[in-house]
Amino acid sequence: HEPQLKDLKPQLEDLESKTEDHDNERFKNVITKDLQNERIIDDLTQTVKNKLKLSKVSDDSDLSLRENSSEIGKTSLDAISDFEKNNNTTKIENLTHLYRYFALDQQVKHIQVRSEHNNLKNSHSSVDLLGISPYAIRLQGKKFSIVKLFSKMSEGEQVFCVNDLDGREAVIDKIYIFNNDTLKRTNSVTAGSLIAVESNLLRNCAIFKNFTPTRLSIFKTRPFYIESIRSNDTIIQKIKDLSYFEPILRAKVNKFNNIELFCEGKMHFEKIACDLNNDFVNVPNTNYLLEGASQTKKSVFEKDKIVCEIEMKPLETIENEI
Repeated sequence: HEPQLKDLKPQLEDLESKTEDHDNERFKNVITKDLQNERIIDDLTQTVKNKLKLSKVSDDSDLSLRENSSEIGKTSLDAISDFEKNNNTTKIENLTHLYRYFALDQQVKHIQVRSEHNNLKNSHSSVDLLGISPYAIRLQGKKFSIVKLFSKMSEGEQVFCVNDLDGREAVIDKIYIFNNDTLKRTNSVTAGSLIAVESNLLRNCAIFKNFTPTRLSIFKTRPFYIESIRSNDTIIQKIKDLSYFEPILRAKVNKFNNIELFCEGKMHFEKIACDLNNDFVNVPNTNYLLEGASQTKKSVFEKDKIVCEIEMKPLETIENEI
């Protein structure tokens, strides 16, 4: 078959040459189309960037964002539509997401901001945290929230309080510092103070200077100091204090858990009772037992051949059983 192959060889070479030229031309067309696609994408990206710059420098940010974003969405949508018609391809994902992100139908009303102080630091050194209020007291018909401060606080300051159930804004109306057993009003206090405030703070809350989007786990707390109030102990301590000024004052607790005062006569007792009433201890009832040197009684009787003599007289000394 060699003679036949020799005759067909020129035809085969001509066919290979035509095929190669066709492939080269086809390859060139593909490259040209790819370059056109890339050029369209570059132009679209530059358009979006220019619109973003215009939106960023606008004074009226909300309105500008809405108008420019709508234009961006429209421009992007038109470009994608033209790109589909000319090239018969599918949508490009990043441009689709870009359109969905910037094409806003309504103005932005709520912006969610992330704060770096989303956890309570051990040192309480965060400037956002003003203090915590674990409990409150009632005094003279008013409610006072007890606050442990970690930063400066002033009257009229607007704060944000949050507990494990709710959070809201509050206003510090009045600030009081502790002055022995009374409260003294002040305009401002520094960090490290224990104060009482009149405010609409939440129960068992943390107090922040601004909004902190978190719920803290510090609310299972107890008061900073606990005093067991027992009226008898309070009265006894006050009587002990008065005994330094009234050397002849004596007192004891009887079997009925009542406090008995031993004074030099009725006038002396009234003076002691008046002092106790003025100092916060109420003495509602008084029973007087007056003793004198002549109040002595003797009784003699015999029973079962035993003579018994009973003599009652005032005590020479009164022991202070306290």
